[in-house]
Amino acid sequence: MEVEAGFDLFGLIKSKLKTDASMREEIKTHFTRNTRELIDTLNLIATEIQLACQQEIVVIIDDIDKLDLSKIEEIFKNNVKALLEPNFIVIYTIPIATIRDGVLKKHIEDETSNRIFVMPVLKLYKKGDSHQENSPLVQENMDKLRQILRRRIEDNLLEEEVALKICLSSGGVIRELIRIAQECCRLMLLELRRKQRKQESIEGVKINLTILDQALATLRNDMAITLSQTDREILQQTYHNYRPDDPKDQAFLDLLHNIYAVEYRNTETWYDVHPLMIVQLKEENLIQ
Repeated sequence: MEVEAGFDLFGLIKSKLKTDASMREEIKTHFTRNTRELIDTLNLIATEIQLACQQEIVVIIDDIDKLDLSKIEEIFKNNVKALLEPNFIVIYTIPIATIRDGVLKKHIEDETSNRIFVMPVLKLYKKGDSHQENSPLVQENMDKLRQILRRRIEDNLLEEEVALKICLSSGGVIRELIRIAQECCRLMLLELRRKQRKQESIEGVKINLTILDQALATLRNDMAITLSQTDREILQQTYHNYRPDDPKDQAFLDLLHNIYAVEYRNTETWYDVHPLMIVQLKEENLIQ
């Protein structure tokens, strides 16, 4: 939203909310017990924006898919009516595991009068090819991941071989692509600070294979320490059969929710194991 002088009021508010923790807490405290007032305020703000911009408002509520599954059930079973009250388009993201709960899925679709739209993971290989060496890539999807990565890290800071390996290690999951890239950037920043302390030149320094391998090892170890024996058995089954014995088993749903297992869709639904977990299972001699 801009006034005549070109002042970006909306940008200022957004920036203020990001940096001012006390303001965020005050807003949270005020509206937690006043849902009706919150909705009325949102509708008022939306009306002002629509009048100023003459455009439809679309709000995306992101990161809900990262919440525990129990929280998702609580939100959408107990509060779905309130979630539908804003007078503008709202898109809610929910975990892929939610659609395995038939009761919750039907409740959401009945109350919203909309089907849940599943955003498919970008398949990097055709089913059956992902575990074979030198299998052809689905180049169109690989190019999409590379484009997303390019928007976040400039090419002069990232060796091309490293960029491709980041894309492959994501399993086609955009959230994982960003997570790996962020870990690489964190390690890169540490390397730059180390060089500065030693008064070494940082010209031409890039995220290289050494940094990427360290990032992947860190993320893989963080994931592996949470695996139980049952989890490992389910991942083995999923790796060999492209599906678990029971896709609705809660243990598998937890693995799916936390992206240890990945769901792919085309004319059929099939599953695979996160590339980092494939490395882990091979190191443990659980798969070949």
